[in-house]
Amino acid sequence: MRVEIAYDFDDLQGHLRLYGASELLEAQVGYSSLPDGSISPEWPEGYLVIASLEGDPFAIETGPDIADSPVHVALHGLGRWDFEPTANSFAAFLLRLGDLLAHPPQSVND
Repeated sequence: MRVEIAYDFDDLQGHLRLYGASELLEAQVGYSSLPDGSISPEWPEGYLVIASLEGDPFAIETGPDIADSPVHVALHGLGRWDFEPTANSFAAFLLRLGDLLAHPPQSVND
């Protein structure tokens, strides 16, 4: 199941697509995995795309030494992935999305 949310936060605007568990593997294509199934050498290890905003990936950072699973975002089309933190934890990211669902930004819906 995919959820679309009007998103306006951290100078990013558009319709955010939050991927469901059944879509996560396919959502990696073009980001962490190449069309042939191989892993992109430029992709940060342990990053899993969980959402995209007009093509910009939101990735959760995973790994044995990673606490709280922070979420990062990068702009696509730059020829490299320069991720910036957008939420200190996956829970904080979900709370932000809940706030956006409860109070949709007018700038995105116009």
